[in-house]
Amino acid sequence: MSLAAAEEAVKSWHAKSANPDANEDAAKAEWGEDAATSSGAQKENVALVSRAQALLTSSVTMRAPPTG
Repeated sequence: MSLAAAEEAVKSWHAKSANPDANEDAAKAEWGEDAATSSGAQKENVALVSRAQALLTSSVTMRAPPTG
């Protein structure tokens, strides 16, 4: 491509309009729960996450040898 052709391509370029559907919130409302109505489930989730984090950081889990 010659310099003149490249300059002409740059001059004629224009941005495409954005797809409005791409910017919508795709999360379904029924997937989330209101914090006021799900306190029991929320406490259970906190306990599960805490347990998972403890297991992941314990010496029982397999770890890769240090690199460096």
